[in-house]
Amino acid sequence: MTDHPADYSAHLRQVTSAAHAWRARLNAPGVSQADKLAFETWLRADVRHEEAYDRAITLWSAYDHLSQDSIADDLCKPSVREHWYGFKSAAVRALQPAYVRIITACCVAAALAVPIGLKLTTQRGALQYTVASRELETKRGETKTVALADGSRVTLGPQSKMATHFDTRKRMVTLISGAALFDVAKDPSKPFSVKTDDLVATALGTVFDVRKSGDVSRVAVSEGQVRVAAPLSMDGQKFSLETKIVLTVGQQVAATPRSGLRMVQQIASDKVGAWRAGQLIYDGATLTEIIADANRYSDAHIMLSGDPEDFAHLTLTASFSAHDIERMLDLVALSVPIEIDRRQPGQIVLTPRAAQ
Repeated sequence: MTDHPADYSAHLRQVTSAAHAWRARLNAPGVSQADKLAFETWLRADVRHEEAYDRAITLWSAYDHLSQDSIADDLCKPSVREHWYGFKSAAVRALQPAYVRIITACCVAAALAVPIGLKLTTQRGALQYTVASRELETKRGETKTVALADGSRVTLGPQSKMATHFDTRKRMVTLISGAALFDVAKDPSKPFSVKTDDLVATALGTVFDVRKSGDVSRVAVSEGQVRVAAPLSMDGQKFSLETKIVLTVGQQVAATPRSGLRMVQQIASDKVGAWRAGQLIYDGATLTEIIADANRYSDAHIMLSGDPEDFAHLTLTASFSAHDIERMLDLVALSVPIEIDRRQPGQIVLTPRAAQ
């Protein structure tokens, strides 16, 4: 245990390194009983040891479908819980009788200083920081190009919604639904990030497309590079770990809350944002993703009837015209086993086709 609160971060990093060392040692051939007993002793010595070891095991269990380069550099850092426990433990040790009076005085001074500090920060912020926030939204079938506060330009797809928040430190866009193609103004001091669900795509100066269709988020790059990050998910379970992928020109990636980031795919750079010309292009897209896109153009509401699991395995690689959704659905029905019910006005129902 460390003697001073200032040392707890360094100590936690040592704990994390030790946890990974124990993981490797216990999985090595010929591990001895003495090693196992020593590990049990280490594990029981501190509550943080068990959490650090669990994190090490979780991380390495993901390597069956992730390369080491895909794991964010900060994954081996201690968790917030570990930091708090370490800080609390170190602080308790620091509270020896000789220090009580001094520390109490410091706490009182800090308590008095907080309201003043907040006020000064707020006043300074009003003078120094120009915050630009806005919301953009399009109607069904509408496409709109808008200049943003930082000089970037965004083309928003039909029935799409996004919100921006720019200040002197960052540029953040939240794509709530639909599709958007960004032509980012270069500013290395203020990263430009687009968030959809748990996925975050970050670029300094580039042209890239972000789409949110149902629970599927996609990022495709036509110019520059984009770093895409999302939580690690395995078999529907989400972990407090982050995976990252750097996309270059002609690459795209999809992610869902259930499966996390998928494999990187190739895409012709001139096809990025093809929806601006009314062309919907898919490579291994799920039926639910395709229907979510179709609803942004269709006058009639398209819905899937039945258990969602009945449609989970249906994927397509195809290209459709967004100007003829009826024909698009007919072509989909030729490719996957679904039936189309158009009997209700203003509604189109898709159901799994009965096995022959």
